[in-house]
Amino acid sequence: MKVNSEINQEKLDELKGNAKVVIHKKLGIRPIAGSKANKHYHDVACEMIVRSHFRPHKLGKGSLFQGTVGIGKSEMLRLVRAEGKAFDMFTMSEVSAMYNDSPRVYAAAVKNSPRHLILDDVGTETQSIHMGARLDVFCDLVDARYDYWCRTGWTLSISTNANWDSLEKKYGKRTVSRLKQMTSVVAWADNDLRQQL
Repeated sequence: MKVNSEINQEKLDELKGNAKVVIHKKLGIRPIAGSKANKHYHDVACEMIVRSHFRPHKLGKGSLFQGTVGIGKSEMLRLVRAEGKAFDMFTMSEVSAMYNDSPRVYAAAVKNSPRHLILDDVGTETQSIHMGARLDVFCDLVDARYDYWCRTGWTLSISTNANWDSLEKKYGKRTVSRLKQMTSVVAWADNDLRQQL
């Protein structure tokens, strides 16, 4: 996927305006109205879309979207994936199933993909097994993508219902430490919007 090497301020302003319009039209105002945290969540999603138009080394960190169930994290990430450039997005259940079917396909499609990676629903996956070999795919991905991020700048962004303590219990200190270095936390403080429908 070809991306621009230079950030032109006029192009940047245009992309920011387009990203905000897209998010408002496709998500509506309700999921992002209210608290300062929700406005920040919206602004970060816009920024992810905009930054995806430029070379990876310009991007810095990915984003870690945290919050309770039903507040729109997955929907926001799907929108970022659809509107941005050079994003691959998978749920952790899809990634686990991919590894179980074929570790080689998993490595090529997810682990070593030369694109920005978005992982949805981190913490909901089960341990993966292929021909008796067990693997915690999230830890494996964080290790691989950490090295890739350091070398190339391609980012990792995730969504999760878990807090840092829960993530550390499930994946260990090493994985969480790398995740903290690679991402900026976007906590969305709101109630389950599905219950309001």
